Amino acid sequence: MNRSDLPRIIIFLIIAIIFPGNAGFAARETHYISDNSLKKYGVIFERETYSSHFIVIQGGKKFYFADGESVFVYNSRIYTLRSPPHVTPARIYLDADFVKNNLNVTRPSYKGDDPPPSDVNIPNKEKPSVALPETKNNYPDFIVIDPGHGGRDPGTLNKRYREKNITLATSRHLYKHLRKKFPQTRVYLTRHSDIFLNLEKRSDIANEIMRPGEMGIFISIHCNASFVSRVNGFEVFYLDSNPSNDEAREVSLRENGIADGPGYAKKLESVLINTQIQAESKMLARQINRSLLASMRGTTVGRGVRKADFSVLRGALMPSVLLEIGYLSNPREAAAMNQENYWQKISVGVENGIKAFVRNRPGME
Repeated sequence: MNRSDLPRIIIFLIIAIIFPGNAGFAARETHYISDNSLKKYGVIFERETYSSHFIVIQGGKKFYFADGESVFVYNSRIYTLRSPPHVTPARIYLDADFVKNNLNVTRPSYKGDDPPPSDVNIPNKEKPSVALPETKNNYPDFIVIDPGHGGRDPGTLNKRYREKNITLATSRHLYKHLRKKFPQTRVYLTRHSDIFLNLEKRSDIANEIMRPGEMGIFISIHCNASFVSRVNGFEVFYLDSNPSNDEAREVSLRENGIADGPGYAKKLESVLINTQIQAESKMLARQINRSLLASMRGTTVGRGVRKADFSVLRGALMPSVLLEIGYLSNPREAAAMNQENYWQKISVGVENGIKAFVRNRPGME
């Protein structure tokens, strides 16, 4: 040891005594590995057009990232990164901790053989990258049920019934049913009584419930309406900015009646996981629709799975659907929707749809 090194060693030891938990960690540097280095291990990188988002694929696994964001998504679960990825026009750089913990890559060293620009390779004090859990749940960690409308927003009306009351009664029944059928799952209602919640707050409630590494489901319950009184049936919607048709666009406009609020722009920034969430929301909608066709047989008809731009689904960081359980404009169906037998059939269909969705999600085999 050189005498010139002694002052630095003494200073480091003093720091270590004063800050025992931070001295070693603060000295640790972030190391990156580029997409070019990982391609030989069968790792595929897909960039999204006109955005900084990208997908990392290896085997049957898909990981969703955004440039500069210290999280990634796998199977609808959010995980933290020790260091955010760095994207350049030519290369994508991943934190070496993530590569070591989550990709099937055999390397003598994870220090990064082709580091990104020096402004990224700086000391890092964030939490270590979280490795994916070894076991996979066969059930969602939580389910959020959203009774549509409420308070000063009655929703669809007819001479006898108000949508806000039917959605609350149906959601309460569904809440009790799912708690019984999914005892290991946390089940929530966005409202328990006749109160008003703006559309943004509803998905915020679901996002606030989510813990790191969890997978949840968001279901918003509504009633439909038509100028033609004989129209009946249920429909399952998932979020898409391009509605299936004019009718789907009209439904979304009606349900978006008391809308967005100042946080809408902020919620659009959460598109990091929109690609996966939209795909899984579509899958969830299809599974619930298929199960409802069975449970509602002889009671009403299914009108299919549709996509629409619903404000209540925007920003939800989990698979989400909006369920129109029937038509209040149809007198017979409106009366049926106020009966416990109808709520039970809806609940069974939703239960079986969730089970099928979880069973068939990629990575759950």
